[in-house]
Amino acid sequence: MTTQRELSDFSKEVWRRIGERFDGLSDDEYLWEPVDGCWSIRQQNDGAWTPDGAPERLAHEPFTTIAWRLWHLIDTYGENRAPIWLGVPPQGEAIGLDDPDGSPPATADAALALLDRAHARWDAHLALAVDELLAEPIGPVAGPWAEASKAAYVLHMLDEFVHHSAEISLLRDLWYWSQRSRSSD
Repeated sequence: MTTQRELSDFSKEVWRRIGERFDGLSDDEYLWEPVDGCWSIRQQNDGAWTPDGAPERLAHEPFTTIAWRLWHLIDTYGENRAPIWLGVPPQGEAIGLDDPDGSPPATADAALALLDRAHARWDAHLALAVDELLAEPIGPVAGPWAEASKAAYVLHMLDEFVHHSAEISLLRDLWYWSQRSRSSD
């Protein structure tokens, strides 16, 4: 089996698990703020939705909602970094913060549909990354990771997908159990 095939198979398994855990996400759950001071997505006065954030990295970043985390996952799958760092032609328009619109979806259904599109874009880029290409260093575009292989970049991205979807899954479990305990009171 080739490196590309193994990475692609792993990516498909990660996506399968994400689909199982995100099925049935409601708007209430999507925007639920389990603690005070959560970062989320918020509608602005002009009607646009934007993610909360800080201009610089904080020592202790705030807790985030499913909506904020799902937007981050959409951006990670759909950003322009994949074709640039893999050295493959872009497959469709960027999705997420690299999209000129760059607005997070206001509803859970819209977010899941956009996540599906962003994943398809990632999958198309990964399909173009043949073994010879994956063995090459990323190059200067990656700054301090210039000498890392493109395969190492793919593994890093898969780790991002796994851990962010696990965080969302945990929030879904917390939502379920908090709602269940309220209904039994």
